[in-house]
Amino acid sequence: VVGFIGSGNMAAAMARGWANAEEDSPSEMLFTDSGSGRATALAAEVGGRAVKGNDDLVRQSDFVILAVKPAALETVARELPAPRAVLSLLGATPLADLVERFPGSAVIRLMPNLGVEVNKGVVCMAEPEGVDEEILTEARKLLGSIASVHELPDSNMDVATAVMGCSPAYF
Repeated sequence: VVGFIGSGNMAAAMARGWANAEEDSPSEMLFTDSGSGRATALAAEVGGRAVKGNDDLVRQSDFVILAVKPAALETVARELPAPRAVLSLLGATPLADLVERFPGSAVIRLMPNLGVEVNKGVVCMAEPEGVDEEILTEARKLLGSIASVHELPDSNMDVATAVMGCSPAYF
């Protein structure tokens, strides 16, 4: 089960990709938002389920996709029980900052491009630190159903973010 905290454009692209994936997609997708109604609409579109709150979403999810604005990180992290695994889409937020805010959770920093929506995306993954190999294998398999996954040093993720953000326009 994958839960999305935040249901904006990138979360929607990933969810659509998994909804159309032929294999290795999540058994269920859960969604929350900050009151915009996007979670309900996205859940209906991809056959997922909108849930009432982030804490409820975390309790039901194997992987929590953190898809909020970076400024919301502190607030969101403070109100959550410890997720099993956090896959962060937050730009300009180093892995060390994420690990600090989610102690006791496996934390993986990602930067996908919009190609994930049609299962032809690229996901840059910061080289994980101290993540259980079983969780890492599951995450790679899950992400691999919508993208080509490339690991790189966390120090290169800001560069990857710039490339991921503008490269689809060039194609």
